Amino acid sequence: MGKGTLFLCATPIGNLEDMTLRAIRILREADFIGAEDTRWSRKLLDHYEIKKQPFSCFAHNELQRVDWILDRLEEGGKIAIITSAGMPGISDPGNILVERVIDAGFSVEVIPGPSAVTSALALSGWGGGDFYFAAFLDRQGKKRKDTLNFIAGLSCPSVIFESPHRIIATLEEFMEILGPERRIFLARELTKIHEETLRGKIEEIIPQLRERDRVRGEITLVIQGLEEKAESSEEKSPLVDEENLLNDLLEAGVSKKDAVKILQHVLAWPRNRIYEFVHKKK
Repeated sequence: MGKGTLFLCATPIGNLEDMTLRAIRILREADFIGAEDTRWSRKLLDHYEIKKQPFSCFAHNELQRVDWILDRLEEGGKIAIITSAGMPGISDPGNILVERVIDAGFSVEVIPGPSAVTSALALSGWGGGDFYFAAFLDRQGKKRKDTLNFIAGLSCPSVIFESPHRIIATLEEFMEILGPERRIFLARELTKIHEETLRGKIEEIIPQLRERDRVRGEITLVIQGLEEKAESSEEKSPLVDEENLLNDLLEAGVSKKDAVKILQHVLAWPRNRIYEFVHKKK
């Protein structure tokens, strides 16, 4: 008996009509379907009249499922893996399984489809070249700070995922590090009935979110690159001389800490860049 194949099937990020014809065919032909959330996947499968009962394969049991999946592949089976939205292995379970299946000598095929990352990037208008994808940020600690400082200095746009109950706090942290005038694009509930997009400076978006009783839905955030922001900043305030402005502030008795805040507001530079600039002055 020939060896089987593992199929990584992208699923809709919201609208069920975004399922590709190839993905539907593969799921119908598969001997087994592994799903991150069997209840959600059952709705998807029922919608396309796919009469198979999915087995669970999620972050906490993926490793335990590997041996069983390898045995089915050895028997020549076709196994499709789906997650609750998007592509398996991209901020979702699947990467451990793929590596083990490849190491065991079996074939892996990808069935591409919807992506919240590329959808939000295209909608932002900043997706014409390179971009940085940070997925979900660490909730706290040095690694989170390092990532934010890294994003602050990038000339290309960055894309992150964030939960609705943390988005305001995250944007406030962004405003502190990237500056209040850095432009962002916030996409909420992409492709769903209540899809919403917000575009503007960080300092403009935060009040809009605070006005709500609570923020709901899946959020994809695009942060405009520094180079683009710096160009627009220079066009808007070409007469600002940061060196003279800093000298005037310090001569007037303003502390370096307060000078950082003032320059950040006036120049719209990332906080780490302004901090370095101010503290070079004796």
